[in-house]
Amino acid sequence: MGSGIGRLARHEIDDQISKVSQGCETIAAALYTIDAHETNGYVRTNDLGGATGELWQATRPRIGPLWEGFANVRDHLEQIRGVRGTRNRLTDATLLELSRLLYSPVSGFDLRPHAAVTALNASCQEVIRVLDRIASARAEVAAWAAELATGLSDLATAETNLTDGSDTIAARLRATCQQLQHAALADPVGAVLDPGERVRLRSTVTATAARFTALAGIRDTVPGRIAALHQTLATVTAAQDRAHAAYERATDRIADPGLAEPVDPVPELWAAATSLVRRTPSEAEGWATVADQLTALEGEASAALAAAADRTRVADGLIGRRDELRGRLEAYRAKAVRLGRAEEPRLTGLYSTARDLLWTAPCDLRAATRAVHAYQQALTGNVERSAG
Repeated sequence: MGSGIGRLARHEIDDQISKVSQGCETIAAALYTIDAHETNGYVRTNDLGGATGELWQATRPRIGPLWEGFANVRDHLEQIRGVRGTRNRLTDATLLELSRLLYSPVSGFDLRPHAAVTALNASCQEVIRVLDRIASARAEVAAWAAELATGLSDLATAETNLTDGSDTIAARLRATCQQLQHAALADPVGAVLDPGERVRLRSTVTATAARFTALAGIRDTVPGRIAALHQTLATVTAAQDRAHAAYERATDRIADPGLAEPVDPVPELWAAATSLVRRTPSEAEGWATVADQLTALEGEASAALAAAADRTRVADGLIGRRDELRGRLEAYRAKAVRLGRAEEPRLTGLYSTARDLLWTAPCDLRAATRAVHAYQQALTGNVERSAG
């Protein structure tokens, strides 16, 4: 033992042999894990590229030497065990020989047995980590593909529910998915490191399926909305009839009422609504267009209803103004009687002028308003006070 290391005691020798033996068992288990690893079949039967190919090319050459190194350590251990035997008492010469063997480098290693098994086990674990990494990447790719397959199935169902099923978005996205999956399986590690395109595809599938589902919801509301639109148009028709009748009354009873000739939008709205009922879009997005057109028609129908009500209000308001002036004139006439002034020539003339204007058809509402105001001023004496 020229290295200067002295003779080990028997218990030290037995402790070292135990550690080396345990190390060999650990290495044997690790080598079995490597040999039986699920990744082996994949790397042997696939043309790997990218990060996976680089990783495996760097790892594969290490596996053979692991077995060789294990065989050398095991042979060295067997040699030590042969010298040790099963004796309880060992001679000095035997202790020296065992000490020499325990501190001698193992063949193929520049390390003594205990250090050799430690280094060998570390190398095995590094290889296992590489195999696990590739397996984990493959599992992630498979999970992505399975998730996307489910999403594509949902997308296809949603799209078929809206279209005739030819040249579908789902089919085109499925083809893209298959291309990505093929590329990802050829380099799963690289795919995991750079998932951008796969993530974008998954987002596209999810968003498209959601869009089709929303469009189906839109389509399903169309019949109910059209039925409601028909009811609204019926209401508009009745409102238009009232507006026209009010217009006829106003133009018959009020001179120059300033009312525009009423235009009936209902026939055009009915025609547009009927066209929508008959329309079945050939593409899914067509339902969004139908919904937009229906929304526009609903808005036009509501506006027409409001406009008809407004025209009725304005026309009836003119007659109401005339009736209000009639009532006001008669009220002031009654006041003149109470005051004993009803027969005053001036008041009688103003009253007659106002009454003739108000009870003549068509009524000049502007002139009648001025006449009633003049009668009111004359009765209350405001005109004289203002002049004084």
